Amino acid sequence: MPKYQPEEYWEKRSLERLTSAEKSSIQYLKKIQSTYRSAARSVVNTVKETYASYYRNDETFSQELLEEIEPRGNITKFLNDMAKAGLDTSLPENFKGRMNRLKMLEAQLWAESKKVAIQEQNISTKSYEKTLTNTYYRTIYDIANGTGIDSPFSMLNQRTIEKILETKFEGSNYSERIWKNTDILANSLQDILARAVATGQAPEKTIREVMERFDVGFSNASRLVRTETNYFENKAELESYKELGIKEFQFVATLDERTSDVCRSMDHKKFKVKDAEQGKNVPPLHPYCRSTIVPVVEGFEPKERSARNEEGEIYLAENQPYNKWMKQIQQTNKRIVAGGGIRPTEKLADAQIISKIGVTPEYWKEKMVSNERAFARSYAQEHDITWIDKMSRKDPETGLPLETNDYKSTYTQWELKTPAKKPKYASIANLISRAAKKGYKKNFMINLGNRRLSSGLAEKLSNYNLTHSVKIKRIHVWSRGEEITIKLKK
Repeated sequence: MPKYQPEEYWEKRSLERLTSAEKSSIQYLKKIQSTYRSAARSVVNTVKETYASYYRNDETFSQELLEEIEPRGNITKFLNDMAKAGLDTSLPENFKGRMNRLKMLEAQLWAESKKVAIQEQNISTKSYEKTLTNTYYRTIYDIANGTGIDSPFSMLNQRTIEKILETKFEGSNYSERIWKNTDILANSLQDILARAVATGQAPEKTIREVMERFDVGFSNASRLVRTETNYFENKAELESYKELGIKEFQFVATLDERTSDVCRSMDHKKFKVKDAEQGKNVPPLHPYCRSTIVPVVEGFEPKERSARNEEGEIYLAENQPYNKWMKQIQQTNKRIVAGGGIRPTEKLADAQIISKIGVTPEYWKEKMVSNERAFARSYAQEHDITWIDKMSRKDPETGLPLETNDYKSTYTQWELKTPAKKPKYASIANLISRAAKKGYKKNFMINLGNRRLSSGLAEKLSNYNLTHSVKIKRIHVWSRGEEITIKLKK
């Protein structure tokens, strides 16, 4: 009969397993971010040179100069640089033959995006190899040490690692997804250049659009790394189960309020190892998935499991399905108040919001003004947002501010404006205009709190771009717990 380790051993392993995917990708994400920033600086320099060479005083580009044939020596140098970077020197179909200067600029933007792909792939491969190796051996050790199972197992050699890395998930492997993401980046950069040349837009706007596309590119890369890390971690976990002859596993969702509906529904369910299928009954089930699996060993059922409290801290909870745990949490987070009725405690609500928007209690108290805290309390109850540190610096290469809006929702940054007293269009338009003229704030949330948005005010807001020279992209209004989208007229 195997001698099982004390429950504290399994509790510790569960804690480490729960957070390993989050921790292991951080150092590699920093390297990938550096790659994107370096490429962005290179493209910005190309844009600056383009404006210096072809932009005229009448705020148009010289079409005659852009259509001149690029010297053969420049094309040869470009192809040599591509070969040195490890890129295929056979240019895309629309770049073949004799290139004019505009086509050369498009080719340079394409090449910078592909350089990012090569570096991102190299960094990611090292990350996933480490994840596979560490998870495989750690899991075998933990199971053997915790249950007494002592079974021979195969070493995870390089050929096996490479074979696992090549496996397809959701129709493609991580390498193919990297190249697809950078294809999107390359196409968007070429679109920006084409639009700038066609309209003669100011260089500041073109540079800003380039930086935004690289921000989106890195966000896509970040999502890919975090999701793929989860994929390979659970892949290695399954491989270790097969080696040790474990027949069943259990799906384990993260016990906190950020967990997706699909992972909540799968939590605590058991499956046969032979029926394991990632994306169906093995994580990841969606981008940014934080769920994992644990082995089912006959005669052992832990009494506790890991959970996260409202401040994001890990603690041990009763080993039970997600829905039962959530019901207990909801009951715990309520209290009877004078005169009857139930409502969340203010202290707990603030702690939840602070954790959800990603700020420290000190930042909440000292850096955020009262109307920002009031907005976060109401809006973040129903939405996933991240507050942006407004003390961030300017980009040394472009001089443009970095993340100086108030908060981020998904990949969109928003500037929060709260009008004083009675909301009047003139004062709101003035708040928007002053921020928009700085050149980098374009999405606005107007916080009316408990005040009503009148139809007249909504109509005037929809005409904002018709009456102001500096255009914006979006206006939303937060009024009485409802987010209202203002359709801007063109």
